[in-house]
Amino acid sequence: MLLVATVLVTPKNLNFFIMYRIALIDDHTLFRKSLISLLSEMDDMIVVYDTDDGEKLLNFIQNQEVDIVLLDLQMPKMDGFTLSKQLREKYPKIKILALSQLMTEEVIYRLVKVGVNGYISKNSETDQFETALRSVLVKGFYFDLPLLELVRRFTFSNEPHPTAIPCTTSELITPREREIILYTAKGWTSEAISKVLCISVRTVDSHKRTILEKTGCSNFIAVIVKCLNEYVISLEEVK
Repeated sequence: MLLVATVLVTPKNLNFFIMYRIALIDDHTLFRKSLISLLSEMDDMIVVYDTDDGEKLLNFIQNQEVDIVLLDLQMPKMDGFTLSKQLREKYPKIKILALSQLMTEEVIYRLVKVGVNGYISKNSETDQFETALRSVLVKGFYFDLPLLELVRRFTFSNEPHPTAIPCTTSELITPREREIILYTAKGWTSEAISKVLCISVRTVDSHKRTILEKTGCSNFIAVIVKCLNEYVISLEEVK
């Protein structure tokens, strides 16, 4: 008798079938291969491409689906800042997580300006790296509190964004939008925010899009930093 096993797919185990497609760029082959080995231990991650050349990566992405790019900043052919800017302009849906040993104020400021979704030091522990990776994939950003304290001191460019209204952020943001910014800064997902505010996930995401338009920011890291700079929210509230 032939026995056929049936697997019941439920919301609880559905996430097992989600595979995140990762592209990796770093000019150190040993580090690249080590990171690929680490990612292979995560059941829902797959490295679809790795290289040390930004142009090759851009050419690959033209015809292949990628969810997130892990990139180094210091590369000989195209640095991570230039590559991040091109990725953000050409493929805005792709997440970008920068990995580097550089931790200066200028580096963090430039990363926020070019629109990366997160930044983590190459000296971080593996569990912190996985936390950053999953935060970028699920929440859309990763910046821990020490980095937020650093970037809070930055002043953004005075060049007006075409969709931004010329007044201070505190005048633009509604009380509901401020709540969403604050909960997002705490690391909450749209689903978690929707539950505590008793609104739909779609409504939360709609508010986020409106916030981006009002502030003239390219991503929510920039929104959070801008709101910290202009005292719309405070670090004490985020902690």
